[in-house]
Amino acid sequence: MTPTRMLHKYTFVSMTICLALVLVSPLAAQLDQDFNSGGLELWAGDVNDFIVNAESRLQLMAPEGGNSLIYTPVSFPDSLSWEIALELDFAPSTSNALDLWLAVDDLADTALASGYKLSIGETGSDDAIRFISVDNGTETLIASGDMGQVADAFSLDLLITKDGSDNWSLQLRAPGAGLFTEAFVVNFADDKLATFSSFGLKCTYTSTRTDKFYFDDIIIKELLPDTDGPELVSSLVIDATKIQLQFNEALDESSVMRIENYSIEGSQSVSAVLFDDATPSELCLQLEEELEGGNTILIIDGLMDISGNVISPLELDLFFAAPPEKGDLVINEILYDPISGNDADYVELINVTEKYLNLDSVYFSRANSSAKDVQIGNKLIMAPGQIIAFTPDKEEIAETFLPIPEANIVELKITNYVNDEGNVSVLSVIAGESITLDSLDYTDDFHSGLLTEDNKEGISLERYSPTSATNDTNNWFSASSLSNNGTPGYENSQRALATQGDEVIELENKVFSPDSDGNKDFMRLRYKLDKTGYVANIAIYDDRGRLETYLIENELLGTEGSVIWEGTLADGSLAPIGMYIIYYDIFHADGEVISGKKVCVLAGRLN
Repeated sequence: MTPTRMLHKYTFVSMTICLALVLVSPLAAQLDQDFNSGGLELWAGDVNDFIVNAESRLQLMAPEGGNSLIYTPVSFPDSLSWEIALELDFAPSTSNALDLWLAVDDLADTALASGYKLSIGETGSDDAIRFISVDNGTETLIASGDMGQVADAFSLDLLITKDGSDNWSLQLRAPGAGLFTEAFVVNFADDKLATFSSFGLKCTYTSTRTDKFYFDDIIIKELLPDTDGPELVSSLVIDATKIQLQFNEALDESSVMRIENYSIEGSQSVSAVLFDDATPSELCLQLEEELEGGNTILIIDGLMDISGNVISPLELDLFFAAPPEKGDLVINEILYDPISGNDADYVELINVTEKYLNLDSVYFSRANSSAKDVQIGNKLIMAPGQIIAFTPDKEEIAETFLPIPEANIVELKITNYVNDEGNVSVLSVIAGESITLDSLDYTDDFHSGLLTEDNKEGISLERYSPTSATNDTNNWFSASSLSNNGTPGYENSQRALATQGDEVIELENKVFSPDSDGNKDFMRLRYKLDKTGYVANIAIYDDRGRLETYLIENELLGTEGSVIWEGTLADGSLAPIGMYIIYYDIFHADGEVISGKKVCVLAGRLN
């Protein structure tokens, strides 16, 4: 059999596996409703108190406080599962609560109903999801999840299963998390499930919670014996010699421990397998030698689940992602002064190396500020040259800047940055030791001189060259208006396009047009010197030899950098269209002098 090729580079999700009581898989659905069609035709009861909202979710929309109940007919086989996406946008209590009726005989009078339900909402801060058996209105608590688990507003996916041996389990996950984690498992004898006829939702609410209940993706399925092999959910290269693998079900230990079930292309090999039956869906491979990077292929074959189903052979591309070192990760763009009415700032990072970088240890910080450091985490890995923008509101940034589809934007709860001037720093913290990867002291002066104080709002600052000094004023410029004043998560509109040659002084953009269209908006004079200690004077003359402005006067230079001219004169006004001459004199204390001139043209549209 040809192995299935899979790529697992970025995420690893840990979970606690439910006890191996339900060795089953879902078959045909008794109920399957995602509300995408927008109708509530299947439901009875207080249907007028609910809507299908613009997000295609079922939402309570009651006119006043009270309680609302809807239900739908379902047949209940002996072994089945219930799955539902649930959000309560408030802290549950006895006055604001939910009864999720898994199976019930008659909901016309809930005071005399018989069935099984999950209840959410009780007095105090120890709210748990409770599994309750109801017999003619008399309730018996069968099992509970963790105390305090639903004490505050929450959004969860619930999976409830019951097998033919009367083993009931509740598993939970955050939306989009991929894997469920166990809330409880209980053996509870049932002899009446098949007699019930409905599934229902009962919301109890005060006048301020009449629209705070949300439901989606309600699926009730019969279960049949498991005949599918285990599937790989995620993989993680923990370090250069360890690979963590996560599967979707419990594994057979004897097959896990057979080293011959794992092979690596090339000279690498697996020396040991680490396995703990407390987490039977996970294993760790110990390698004989350290990984060197990408293009390392792991082949897995012969692995079985505890029902004896064999995995389909597969191949994995393995990458070892190391924590970034100083200079590996730099600040590439920042929006610190969004348009009035919008709250979201963003900071963009770029991986300037040929390495894969693991951002688990990376924090955003602010020098001389009481703002709390924010860890990136989430097993986020940056590929070589990759750009990622971080913002507290991804949707708002997308609506404001209309980034390209390939843009990498990650939502992160960073607080907004100070307008006008401030600091953004990027730290790596490992074993309590912190190093600064990059730090930018930004000011409004970094923006184009053609912008007024008022119209800098909503325009990001873009780094011109990732390899030039971060706090060099000449290394930052206002984002192009043709790029919607910002390029979050993708290549900057203002960026270095040409590499510097061997000349000491080079002129970039000999013809430029300062119109903020992202195309040669300024002239840049680059320098590359053989030693430190040079002092420079650089001046602009018109084609008749008249001094128009100084770019720098008696300024100490580094060994490499650049100076820009945005086409403005000494009084801040825009110079006329025409030809201009740049004169430079660079002096060293040892007597060496570098002098010369370059010619440029300021272009523009003719009226």
